[in-house]
Amino acid sequence: MNVLPWVSIGLEGIAILLGAGIALGKGKAYGWGIVLTFTVYVLYDLARLISIPLDPLWLTVLFFLASLSILVTFWQIYRELPRRR
Repeated sequence: MNVLPWVSIGLEGIAILLGAGIALGKGKAYGWGIVLTFTVYVLYDLARLISIPLDPLWLTVLFFLASLSILVTFWQIYRELPRRR
């Protein structure tokens, strides 16, 4: 059994916790985007790793949702950054 995919899922779980910390502890709404993105990644990875019989269309939709979520999240972070002088 390859341990690397499980380590990756664990790291994604840490990203979820950090995103929640950003949202709850720092009051930054984009933390929820991080939570959503990495939650989808965990679901996607688990579905493939333990062979959950999901329609490939659902996996595609999940991956699209994660991509859209992180794009919106980065846009929110970008807007908060100070302008360069």
